[in-house]
Amino acid sequence: MVFLLNVTKVDTYENLLQNKNVYVAVQKEFIREIRCKIKTRYGTLSKYNKINLGLKSCTFRYMFKKYARTIQFSRLVKMSGDCGIPKEVVFSKITGFRASGSHRKNNIKLPRYIPINENFIEGYALYLAEGDTGLSGKTKPRKLRFTNSEISVINHFIGWIRKYFRDLDFYVNVIVPNSVVLKNYEKCIISQKLNASEKQIKFSSGNYNKKLKYRVCVDRAIIIDLFLSIEKIIKEISFINTTYASAYIRGMMIGEGTVYSNNYFYVRLEMRNEREVKFISNLLNNLGIKHTINERNKRHGMWSVFIGRKDSVLKFHQIIGFGVHRKRQAILDGIIDSISVNPDVAVTTRLLIAKAEKHIA
Repeated sequence: MVFLLNVTKVDTYENLLQNKNVYVAVQKEFIREIRCKIKTRYGTLSKYNKINLGLKSCTFRYMFKKYARTIQFSRLVKMSGDCGIPKEVVFSKITGFRASGSHRKNNIKLPRYIPINENFIEGYALYLAEGDTGLSGKTKPRKLRFTNSEISVINHFIGWIRKYFRDLDFYVNVIVPNSVVLKNYEKCIISQKLNASEKQIKFSSGNYNKKLKYRVCVDRAIIIDLFLSIEKIIKEISFINTTYASAYIRGMMIGEGTVYSNNYFYVRLEMRNEREVKFISNLLNNLGIKHTINERNKRHGMWSVFIGRKDSVLKFHQIIGFGVHRKRQAILDGIIDSISVNPDVAVTTRLLIAKAEKHIA
């Protein structure tokens, strides 16, 4: 825990090292160096393979062929270590990454370190809330997808990708409901609002909640693997740092949160991921924001975090909020204004939960 308090960056290479699905392109001179060191230490390549790796002879020898494009990352580090070459040297020789299952086979560069700050954690939590892997079948390639109906949220995520993964290529799929026909000038208006070039924007049709949706797509399975590999450390840091805890909850709220204001008001987060909802509840406890957590009666498997007390909503507004989600933030700002005008407003959490359940049902 003491170490985590001082974490300012994540070593992406180290986090990908345990993943057998990750492959790397390496400088050819370095592969030749490893080959020579193996022969010097073990006599022959076959002897080394038999003692240390136990691979099929053809599989092992392929790694040293001139036309071999990539090599399994963990295997490369293992062979280098057996030859007395430190991991840091191996990392410096890497020219690109890929993971099996990607639409695109060419290698991409990944930043060696990702700075851990409030902005990164908010974007990461937003992806966990609204993103998916795009895996539609066991034999289908994987790709990262992030879907939302708010252009401001989509542009925020695009900016997040560009900031932390500058070499990552992506496109935005605008999903138009089948019942809607967009004219060319309407498509132009949408394209102008998105922070993407014309080549990066595609239009398609489909009944996605009968509402216009925007989906950021990255045809790179390596990014999914990287995101999953750092989830644990992001959660641990957020749990012990209140600033990061606020950022994490904000990202989740931008994606899956709701806010209601009429005769009563509340802030709610709903997800089917019970583990994630309970983690958010722990973060709220650390921030001193009172709330309730329960499984919805009429929607089995849907978990809810409910913030209804006046003081808790005030504190939520003060240190968390809805960030770039302008519509929700505007409603929340209105609630705070109404409390300021009428400070005697009282909210009973149990009554609000009952009314909210009835309102949503």
